[in-house]
Amino acid sequence: MTMEEIRAAHRLYLDKQADISELLLYPPFAFMPKDKFGGPDEYNFPAKTALGRKLEKAFDKEINRVNYKSNMNPSVELFSDPFKKIETDFETDLEEARQFRTRYPDREEALIESEKLKPVNEEVVIVD
Repeated sequence: MTMEEIRAAHRLYLDKQADISELLLYPPFAFMPKDKFGGPDEYNFPAKTALGRKLEKAFDKEINRVNYKSNMNPSVELFSDPFKKIETDFETDLEEARQFRTRYPDREEALIESEKLKPVNEEVVIVD
């Protein structure tokens, strides 16, 4: 890889990073709860927490299976599917944010319009 190719790859990475930073201001990310500790990943993605628990269970299950079969050389494929799912979910959210940004260049308008799309919780009243 030449130095020019390395610089081009670095510019592409910075552009993508800037794009994602902007997309985090649009729905669905705009309505996700923030991490109360304000860590490097300030968004507390509800799905990510649930997927994290699923990942831990899947990981433990694979380790137990590998130990049971006495095959201590697990391949990378053992763990690829759960990680692929997380990436797909995030990409889906990014695509939704891109669509909001395209339709509504004004971020405030995008937030207002996305609120209109949220399902309304209907209260069920039980009459005796």
